[in-house]
Amino acid sequence: SQSYVPRTLEMRLESDHTDILQYYIGLILIGFAIIFPYMSMRKWRTDLEPPALHRYVPPWWFSIFQVTSAVGNVGFSLVDQSMIPFSEAYPLIFSMGLLVAAGNTHFPIFLRFMVWTIYKLAPQNSRLKETLHFLLDHPRRCFIYLFPSYETWCLAAVLLILNLTDFFFFLVLDIGNAVIDAIPVGVRFAIGFLQAFCVRTAGFQVVPLSGIAPGVQVLFVIMMYISACELFSFRFFVIIYFEPAEG
Repeated sequence: SQSYVPRTLEMRLESDHTDILQYYIGLILIGFAIIFPYMSMRKWRTDLEPPALHRYVPPWWFSIFQVTSAVGNVGFSLVDQSMIPFSEAYPLIFSMGLLVAAGNTHFPIFLRFMVWTIYKLAPQNSRLKETLHFLLDHPRRCFIYLFPSYETWCLAAVLLILNLTDFFFFLVLDIGNAVIDAIPVGVRFAIGFLQAFCVRTAGFQVVPLSGIAPGVQVLFVIMMYISACELFSFRFFVIIYFEPAEG
């Protein structure tokens, strides 16, 4: 009979599947817990009832659909005008912006931050801490979208520049635009935040695109073509280093 060879930490991590499903389910549940109580308020329920919609949409169904659509970056909504009626629903706007980011282009950043947080909270000398330490040191051996620390910071910097570019030009190029000037300044900053995250991947509309400045429309088209290419660029350029086998 063959002798038993104990599985090393590296062998365990390479053979076990990374349960990313729990990550996405967690995002959906957290988003739902924030959005559903807020959308149940009478102020927003009127936007889910006739004559605003063809038929009544329950707040719980709207919330779970909207959250799932944001995490999946599909841009679907049960409301014909997408996010336009909810331009002053700040918890909804900021939650959906973060869900859009965590579900797609910012996924490696959020994932590494989650692993790092659990690693810091894990008991010393525990198996969990040892496993997470290996995962942080050798991320690409375990999951293709988990990058080393330096590359993760670089990806965060690139995405920050792209999002700030969208946000800045959305506010500046629309100065003097009657459609945007009619929106209060505080609301304008909030919808600019969500629009910056949604324009490249999700597709939610917070303002009518026909009403924004032509320069902003051109910028949005360019950003749509860029889409998630920076994420895939980091995925292909990060080197997977394997140490030679011992023995």
